[in-house]
Amino acid sequence: MKEGLVDVRTKVGIDVAGSERHNITGDVSIPHIIVTDEEGTVTLSSLQVESSLKEGLRHVSLTSPYIKGKADGHFEWNDLAQYLQQTVHQWIPGIVKAPSATPSTCQADFSLTVTDPTPLERFAGIPLRLKDGPLQLNALVDTEQDLLNVYADAPSIGYGSEDLLHFCFSTQSQHQKMSTRLSASRIMKNNPVDIALHIDAEDQLLTTRLSWDDHLDPVTSGAIALRGNVLREDNQVAIEGEVLPTSLQIGDTLWNIHPTRIHFHDGVLGVQDFRMTMEDDDRWLAVHGNASKSTEDTLLVDLKGIELGYIFDLVH
Repeated sequence: MKEGLVDVRTKVGIDVAGSERHNITGDVSIPHIIVTDEEGTVTLSSLQVESSLKEGLRHVSLTSPYIKGKADGHFEWNDLAQYLQQTVHQWIPGIVKAPSATPSTCQADFSLTVTDPTPLERFAGIPLRLKDGPLQLNALVDTEQDLLNVYADAPSIGYGSEDLLHFCFSTQSQHQKMSTRLSASRIMKNNPVDIALHIDAEDQLLTTRLSWDDHLDPVTSGAIALRGNVLREDNQVAIEGEVLPTSLQIGDTLWNIHPTRIHFHDGVLGVQDFRMTMEDDDRWLAVHGNASKSTEDTLLVDLKGIELGYIFDLVH
């Protein structure tokens, strides 16, 4: 809840029926919500939720001036949650545990349209902004096919001081394989920089690639790619992986990133001979060792033919 929230007043109309939690049907309506905080008083418009269940086919709708959504299909909410947990567990078992029960068969379509995120700001203090159009999300779940599809897009999303244009997100998971794509243009120094994130998973092996391009002259573009496993060691998350070979174009200089092994566990990041070389290979930046809060760990940096001022300029 947002800090400093003073008062929330509303009226709720409830007309529901059902002997158990999973078969409750009916309507819940809120004509308005009056919020008073340190910024003043604002009245949020109506919200209505409708739910029906006929011969196992469930329909749920959410309607308000700020957000609209619906869900249709044969499903139980608890089974959906367990299936999502089971699916993510297949990708990153070191972080997400397996569900306590096997979910029953679910087939469902979901859609959600956010036109005005004002309630998120007033209730939760989340500084989300939408410009030039709504945020739209669609999802499909079919447990018989072991299929999960999610797609979301928005012309422009703002969060705090960040602005993203042409935001697009998609993920597809089927038979222990997952592919996720995220693309957007981030405003940096008043210039849009295209950013793309690709994540693929198969047999608990994750491959991640982050690329960017500012389309300026001189150009700054490139990619960083990682491949590895997210495990659990001593009841803590551990990462075993490798940096894959890629390249960075910074102005008129081409940097080559060479493959190297990395390990993270118990707050310690281990790097084995990470190396970036310029295109002529006679100048480089090399890193080796362990980094942590402990003074006993040392991360060694080797520079050849590169001035520290050049490195600081890259960082800033």
